[in-house]
Amino acid sequence: MTAQQKLNDVLTRWDTAAEAFANAARDAARSKVAWEKHAAVERVRRKAEAAKAGVKLTVQDLNAAILADDEQGLYGAAEINEALVTGLRKRLDVFAAQSDALRSEIASDRQRERAWMQSPSVPEVR
Repeated sequence: MTAQQKLNDVLTRWDTAAEAFANAARDAARSKVAWEKHAAVERVRRKAEAAKAGVKLTVQDLNAAILADDEQGLYGAAEINEALVTGLRKRLDVFAAQSDALRSEIASDRQRERAWMQSPSVPEVR
């Protein structure tokens, strides 16, 4: 496989990964919003209950209680989606590095070919 064919393959896979990244980023944003909305509602509810009972809650206690009662797994889903986005972002970085390397290789090959053709020891074809 030539360097140009390798580059074309990398660019095709990069494009597919970019689409997957966009979808994952959208899913991560949705799951983060769902978790934050749930946590905000729970925070308000728990603060009101604590105030009625005359109990003071620390922020850490409140956050821990909300997290412990996350039966829907919203926090876990948000974290998993964020990790997926990070992994896909790293994969896009790999594709960028691979394509840069292949472009450099192609440019070097072209430069080498030009230098070879300009050499006085190479007869000109007329």
